[in-house]
Amino acid sequence: MIDTYSFGEWVKQRRQSMRLTQREMAAAVYCSVAMIKQIEADERHPAVEIAQALTACLFVDAVSPIAVD
Repeated sequence: MIDTYSFGEWVKQRRQSMRLTQREMAAAVYCSVAMIKQIEADERHPAVEIAQALTACLFVDAVSPIAVD
């Protein structure tokens, strides 16, 4: 069975596995701690620039841009 996660859940899980605090991640992607909390709680979707910075911070190879409908 494949578990599915929301983007926020994935960000939180990946951040915790890398032993980063929300404050450290916010500093790395140049946004507020409040924004990181909102993204992880799925209360807010990040702008493309923030999503790209998150993928870089979390060591994810962002080969192609995410399509937005």
